[in-house]
Amino acid sequence: MLLFMVLPLVGIISLGLYITQSRPIFYRGKRVGRGGTLFDIYKFRTLDTEKAAALTKDQVLPDGSGLETPLGSFLRETRLDEIPQLWNVIKGDMNICGPRPVRPEIAAKMSSGVRSFQVRFDVKPGLLGPSQALMSHGTPKAVRARLNAAMCTKPVSYLREAQMIVLVASCVLARSFTSLTSKVVSKVRKPGGRQDAGDRASRSGVEVAYRCAGGKVHPVLRIDADRFVLREPVSGNGGELIITLPDGSRRTAGITTEPTSETPAEGTVLKYAPRSEFSHYILERYLLQRVVVPHPSHFLFNGAARAVRRSFASLEDTPAPQASTTIASGEKTVPQ
Repeated sequence: MLLFMVLPLVGIISLGLYITQSRPIFYRGKRVGRGGTLFDIYKFRTLDTEKAAALTKDQVLPDGSGLETPLGSFLRETRLDEIPQLWNVIKGDMNICGPRPVRPEIAAKMSSGVRSFQVRFDVKPGLLGPSQALMSHGTPKAVRARLNAAMCTKPVSYLREAQMIVLVASCVLARSFTSLTSKVVSKVRKPGGRQDAGDRASRSGVEVAYRCAGGKVHPVLRIDADRFVLREPVSGNGGELIITLPDGSRRTAGITTEPTSETPAEGTVLKYAPRSEFSHYILERYLLQRVVVPHPSHFLFNGAARAVRRSFASLEDTPAPQASTTIASGEKTVPQ
């Protein structure tokens, strides 16, 4: 049913890929399935196949590789490149929900170095999975393995799987629309400019503060994928980024920092990098939002509900009108 529903989308993507990169449209590669058996997985081709194979022999594709085809980065970011795997589900190689299939080289490397990695091979791999939905392409395998191991040992709930299908599909459509819109806007406003430029905190709907090694907390004026701006200089070469989500909850990521030669008018610029694999995941999910399913506080209906509550709160805080004599005298009332 899902395959027939997405056939029009498959046709549109196939035509776009044929126009922008010619054939082959699809990628086929070996993956490890249940019990360690190998099968061929199908995807839309989004990379320069030969160069990607040489670069990713036993590792995931590094950020900024530049090997994406013209439509490749968009399809990978929105996960639309995974649609052809519905054929793997029909063939019986995969389930709709389960841990994402991995290449044999990755499986051999991670099985000896990551605890509980082998648990994923007790079940069929899936088209959709918690690690794929909640984590980015760049999330370290060790972090993904912990979530996969936990999910693979729980009883199957078809209700939750149905909920995941609806949730992921909705988020993919929403992300595809926003991603396409933002790319068009960035091309119009800043042609040839840096894609990550700007304030990622405001774009992600979060507030960010920096707690330096001495314990003092500094508000972050602006933050990108690899640097942030503070109002005043700080000492030390590391600390923590405190990310406050729209619902008020917080996430903390340990980082290393180093000064830069940039001298903005409003403060000082520090270049930063995650200090651990888990901090890398925190930044990718909550700040950069390179995930399919965002935190629930970023869901559209939650954002709309917050906007309504803020509107009512502003109405309640509005002071009562002053008497006509006060208005005539030219006095102004300043709301508290």
